[in-house]
Amino acid sequence: MTRSGLTETVERLAVRAASAVVARSRLNMPALNAALLRRLASAPGSPDSLIADPVFEAARVWQTAPCCLGDLAGDVLHPQLVAALDGAKTERMPRDRKPFAHQLEAWNAAR
Repeated sequence: MTRSGLTETVERLAVRAASAVVARSRLNMPALNAALLRRLASAPGSPDSLIADPVFEAARVWQTAPCCLGDLAGDVLHPQLVAALDGAKTERMPRDRKPFAHQLEAWNAAR
């Protein structure tokens, strides 16, 4: 089995974090420090590890609606709202942008 760079990075992170925790404890007992370091630096997700298993969540790809915001002015959205979104200085939503399908569904449900 090949190892990814991510696996190696997470393992190095576990060792460095465990080393920092043991160093901050300022215990003057080399055997105890070594035992703590072994346990805390164990593989991420193992019972005594300082680091939990990494969790990855897939980013959802949203489906776009078949129409533009400008097409919705007057029927689904108030024309002044579409104009305000189009003219916003920050977070502008131009009238030729297609909203996401779930947004159009929500606006239709709210009507």
